[in-house]
Amino acid sequence: MTVVPIVLSITAGICLFAGGIHLLFGLSRRPRDWMHITFALSSLSIAANTLAVLAIHTADSVDAYVTAFKYGFGPAALGAQLGVLWFVAFYTGVRPRRFLLALSLWFAGIVVLQLVLPYGILFAGVSGLREIALPWGEQFVVGETMTHPWRWVVDLYLLCHFVFLLYATYRQYRRGDRGRARLLALVILVFFLTSMFDGLVDTGVVNSIYIGEIGYLGFVVAMSVRLNRENIQTETELGRYRTKLEAMVDERTHELQ
Repeated sequence: MTVVPIVLSITAGICLFAGGIHLLFGLSRRPRDWMHITFALSSLSIAANTLAVLAIHTADSVDAYVTAFKYGFGPAALGAQLGVLWFVAFYTGVRPRRFLLALSLWFAGIVVLQLVLPYGILFAGVSGLREIALPWGEQFVVGETMTHPWRWVVDLYLLCHFVFLLYATYRQYRRGDRGRARLLALVILVFFLTSMFDGLVDTGVVNSIYIGEIGYLGFVVAMSVRLNRENIQTETELGRYRTKLEAMVDERTHELQ
């Protein structure tokens, strides 16, 4: 059975489709809708990251493993992390610019180190590949790795990242926008738990493949459905307003005549 490649390919396809739709929507509005644009950026980057994870677990050599890892947790991760960060800022209306710019530059620096260092910033070395078997029999590879001493820089960034996401959600909830805040809090929690699990896979504590893409997929699907629903409601309200305005104009014109 090839369950995992199929699931990851479907995940990438869904994220790619959602990213394309929201990118067109965000760019077509005047002024441009940065909430949709940042969501599209995160979705498209998540699709690229998902394909990189598939390449990681099907690598046939250490060099191929390291290359896929550098791409998946380098440029693809940059777009995903910053897309989610700024999307939540626009979605909740909590936008401390200096803090957001500092976090963005921080992660950009992490990505530069990920690409420059021989094995990236997470690993000091990759001595080989070992096979793991999933419960239903599929086999994939994970690296025999040594944790890089600078890994704490990444872990600290992720902590700050998730603290801000939860803080922004809390502020949104306190303002009375509770339905949107609850949904966002749920997807952030799933996102956080799957990211923590992947960290345990990195350090060899858990003998598994990466599952962060499940959290990513939940985020993309849930927020895409929510945004589309809000767009439909907005267009419906605008249609009613235009109809009412046209009726008022017709009535006034009739009175003048």
